[in-house]
Amino acid sequence: MRVLAVSATIVLVLVTVRTTGHAASCPLTEAQSQKSVAAFGKIASFVLSEPRCVNCHGGVNPFIKIPGLDSADTNLPASLVPHGGGLVLRDPSDVKNGTIPSTCMDCHNHMANKRDGSPTKQWMTAAPFHNFVDKDATTLCRQFKKSLASAEEFLGHIKDDNGGNNFAQTAFNGDRGLDPDQYQDPGNKGSFIPAQPPSITKDAFLKLGQDWIGAMGGKFQGDESCGCELKHDKWSGMIRYVIDTKGDEGHEKGPGWSHDWSSASTTKITISLTNGVGTAQYSVQGGQQTVNWRAGKPEWHIVEAKSTAEIKTSGQGKFPVMADVVISQGMYHIFHQLQLAGLPVKSVAGNPIIGQQHMENCDNQHGCTGADTADVYAPQLPPLAPMQGKAQDPNHVFGTITLKKDGLGMSRKGVSIETMTVDLWRSGSN
Repeated sequence: MRVLAVSATIVLVLVTVRTTGHAASCPLTEAQSQKSVAAFGKIASFVLSEPRCVNCHGGVNPFIKIPGLDSADTNLPASLVPHGGGLVLRDPSDVKNGTIPSTCMDCHNHMANKRDGSPTKQWMTAAPFHNFVDKDATTLCRQFKKSLASAEEFLGHIKDDNGGNNFAQTAFNGDRGLDPDQYQDPGNKGSFIPAQPPSITKDAFLKLGQDWIGAMGGKFQGDESCGCELKHDKWSGMIRYVIDTKGDEGHEKGPGWSHDWSSASTTKITISLTNGVGTAQYSVQGGQQTVNWRAGKPEWHIVEAKSTAEIKTSGQGKFPVMADVVISQGMYHIFHQLQLAGLPVKSVAGNPIIGQQHMENCDNQHGCTGADTADVYAPQLPPLAPMQGKAQDPNHVFGTITLKKDGLGMSRKGVSIETMTVDLWRSGSN
């Protein structure tokens, strides 16, 4: 699942290990914090599960054919669902310059008007540092407080993007801002792509936002964690790991023969912690296909031959986990362990089984052989750099690394991207 070719060019795209050097600050009482955390939990439950929110905040990447990481822009999160309009080609200079492709407006040109009544003229997905993918409530809350300057800005953002491009109202319209001339049938008064409004009304969502701000005393208080979590001596936060391999596909042919192949795989591990305990969620998806054809030669008593081989891998699992950060001689080391005792989990040597791999071979002369199966285990987190590093702040460790390998597979066009981010914090320690 992880390597398609032994020979590959390895490119280290980004490595950072950062710590913050400020003490936690929160003037809220324990009762206010509890009320605020509960109030934001309702916001997070909505936006993290609502396609109209998540898809724009990292869930959809129109510039890649299948969901996952983007080899042209490794800052983007691993997308979750394919773009409904198919692959959109972009100029590589757009990534380099941070330019928003204008081609999006060819389809998404029916957005809600701005606050002043003027038309919204720009459709885009959210910036990578605003993504919602694989976040938990606390991480998302801290992200909101860090990226928005005030409670007023937050409430204005969820109302109508503070008078700017009105993505907020467009989301609640549920039509993805799609051009009605292209995507509606006036004769039947129906839509080829039906509107899918969110599960709650916009007024109900605004009420959730107001309740959160009200629980904090009407304004953002303290540091980015204030109003997002309760005080905790043990470590909270997230560890996210993804390895995504795609692009090894091709077609070869010669006199009387042909060979087609394709392969792709994505492995994700997300660990979410609250005060030292939490969950580890695993997802493994992959597939490989080959098709071989040979022309028949009756004069040589050779019949036409066609064969296929297919491997499908699928696995999902979510298990309790404990984690700690040990700081010694100026270095931090992250340790974690699944808590499987007493759970009805099938495992081998402590590795839980999360799915199956199916392998089948077929040909036009003998049919398909019985499919072989193999267990898929929850993968281990690799010991990449963010799992340890220099600890400048005893209460917050943060690190990210992205490794990119090109030239993989039979086509030598395969690309593997491996990325890990660690962001763990605690309220305070001497």
